[in-house]
Amino acid sequence: MIHTKHNQIKKKNNLDRVNKDLIKFFKDYPKTKLSLIAIGNSISDGFSMVEPGNLLLARNSELITLGKDNGLAVDTYQFSRSENNNSLSVFNWIINNYCEKDVYQWNKKDYKRFIKNGNMLLNDNEINKFFNGGSDKKIQDMLFNNDKHNANVVILNLGTGSLLDVVTRHGSLSIFNIFNSINRDIHGIIAILELIQNNNRNNDSNTQVYLCGAPRILNTIITDIFINRKLKRIAKEYANVTYVPSFKRQVFYKNQKGKIIFDLHYNQAEYYCFLTKIENEIIDKYFIKDLMIDLDRTLFQMSNDNDVNDGNYKKDDVKKLITDFAKEYENKTGNYNYFIKYIKQYIKRRYPFDYYRCSPKNNLYKDINKKRYKNGS
Repeated sequence: MIHTKHNQIKKKNNLDRVNKDLIKFFKDYPKTKLSLIAIGNSISDGFSMVEPGNLLLARNSELITLGKDNGLAVDTYQFSRSENNNSLSVFNWIINNYCEKDVYQWNKKDYKRFIKNGNMLLNDNEINKFFNGGSDKKIQDMLFNNDKHNANVVILNLGTGSLLDVVTRHGSLSIFNIFNSINRDIHGIIAILELIQNNNRNNDSNTQVYLCGAPRILNTIITDIFINRKLKRIAKEYANVTYVPSFKRQVFYKNQKGKIIFDLHYNQAEYYCFLTKIENEIIDKYFIKDLMIDLDRTLFQMSNDNDVNDGNYKKDDVKKLITDFAKEYENKTGNYNYFIKYIKQYIKRRYPFDYYRCSPKNNLYKDINKKRYKNGS
């Protein structure tokens, strides 16, 4: 185990710099609004045993002010909880269409339960300060927003809830049950991602998901091997999903009482680092993912029209479509070839399920693989 301590001032300065880059990116896109929606477990909740404080996105409240000063509306929403947050539970929050205010009330009860159990992280005044907000907006209204002027971005942290429930709530600690608990969370994540992608296809929305790797336990690669490797693989199955890798962190921490403890969660400096990594991924991947969402939607609809609506789309129509999207990417980045290479594996994976009727004789991947690349790009 290697101890990696992050300097809070330096990490905050880095975040402030990337905040400016993010605002400029969406102003130039152009967008008039950025909606950030943190969904999931205690990491999305901004929870910490050593430096308890505000919710994840509230730990970066300067982004809202910066956006306002530069003509970009930044809205943040929290659908997260530090307890009862396994992936299937979160999926049910979405299906039951809870509002943000409901989640704030759950958080208040969770922190008050800590006080009752003799482990106060926040006092009553702090609890009321941090969790008395929450809008009446429903989670589905946030996820399925199809306003083209709005960049709709989900920050999703899941993958450990069922495992921690088994370990801390008298579950069976057999090897089989431990691995089954991880798979249980994977099922919930897939259900959430399918729901969002299907809505993008059918409701003309362009919601993107940034699926975050679970924190490294004791700064080892244990979670990278058993959880994050699966999350990274899942992200490649969706046109609208980007994986955000885990990062090096401390092994042990000193809490508010001066006691050295182990914490699965981040401290303040690490939350700054975490938010910076998410924003950098958004800046790097948002444009190509935006195009992929549009391409995926069009291919899906073409295949569906050929299947059930007597459509007559041909392979040449598909080739032209892909070329047009590659040219759009090239016009903004100067790199036609990168787009072609980027979409190949995604189309190969999705073709049998979603694009078959576009090209029944062979996988579209084969045509893309034969496609001539442009020289010099």
